[in-house]
Amino acid sequence: MFLPLHQRGFDTIEEFRAAAMGRYEDARRLHRRSRDLGAIYLFGYAVEMLVKAAYFHNAGFLRARTISKADRKAAAQIWSTLGLLAEPGQHDIAGWASLAVAARVTCAIEYPLGFGNEIVTRASSLYLIWRETLRYRATQPLGREVREIRSIADWFMLNGDRMF
Repeated sequence: MFLPLHQRGFDTIEEFRAAAMGRYEDARRLHRRSRDLGAIYLFGYAVEMLVKAAYFHNAGFLRARTISKADRKAAAQIWSTLGLLAEPGQHDIAGWASLAVAARVTCAIEYPLGFGNEIVTRASSLYLIWRETLRYRATQPLGREVREIRSIADWFMLNGDRMF
């Protein structure tokens, strides 16, 4: 007997990273076909998955450890402990990027000078345009929005390994 698709697999750092790469490639294909709203949605989602994977890695989770809903909720709730100004929402890419960078500092392994700021700045730029609610829209993005999101997603994919 097969499980329904939504019940297969587990949320882990490895799965988040694999999902990020898969959705990034899907976004590139959509962009080549001028399906830019879908491409933007998936580029943003890919960055979200990568940033969340970086947070859990930096917080000490093993790569294959299952990440539960309770783990995600607990992660978002430690924002003040890490010195952040606001609790990130479930899909708040900028907030999760800040969590990932702050968690890295707490394990005494800082990023190279300026890299943590670069992660947060790029995630914040993406979050000015992207929201998970784009999946409910039929609006066409502006060319500059597509270029900016694509550029940010490209940067995260190129620098993703440095975040871990």
